[in-house]
Amino acid sequence: MLAQCLRDLPDPATAFTMFEGLRRDRVERVAKQSRRIGEQKAPTGWLGRKIRDLILPVFLRKGAQATEWMYAYQLDWDERISSSPM
Repeated sequence: MLAQCLRDLPDPATAFTMFEGLRRDRVERVAKQSRRIGEQKAPTGWLGRKIRDLILPVFLRKGAQATEWMYAYQLDWDERISSSPM
């Protein structure tokens, strides 16, 4: 997407500003998901670690399903980026 912005917009400053605006929602969603995953994998104490290790396979399968949207992203290279407001 950055390459599209650089290709289609008149100058790099405009291109980077547009790129940031286009990506912000997705990036914030990815960061939120990463925080949620990280918090679940940091138990304290030996009992918490044992329980985590026993149920981790179930959570890994559910996590893969919950994050499928991150890896299914497709970019249409032929789509043009315009400098009009988003």
